[in-house]
Amino acid sequence: IDTIMLDLIEFLRFDKKIRSEGDFCSRIKMVQPTLTKIKNGKAHFTAEHIRRTCVEFGVNANFIMAIETNVYNDKNSLKIDTYVKSQSHKNKGISKDSLPAR
Repeated sequence: IDTIMLDLIEFLRFDKKIRSEGDFCSRIKMVQPTLTKIKNGKAHFTAEHIRRTCVEFGVNANFIMAIETNVYNDKNSLKIDTYVKSQSHKNKGISKDSLPAR
C-alpha cells in the first residue's frame, strides 16, 4: 500500500491535482516528516491517511488496495492496472507508459 500511495502522490502531481509533496501532506493533514519516514521505510500510511486521500482527491480506495484499476471514483476514471497485476508479478510503480499523454 505504501508503494501505491507514494506513486499516487506522483500521479496527482502529474494530473495537476497537487503542486508538491508538501501540498499533498497539507491537504491530508499529514506532517512532512511523516512522509519522509514512509519513504525511508520507517513508517507507513495509516488508514486515516488513506481515507483523507480518497476524500480529498476522489481517489478510489479499491485502487489503493490493488483491487480495481480505476484511479478515481468517477466512471470515466483513468485506469492503471500495474498494481492489480503486481499482486502476482511483483511489478511496482506507475510507468510513464501507463500515464496519458498531455
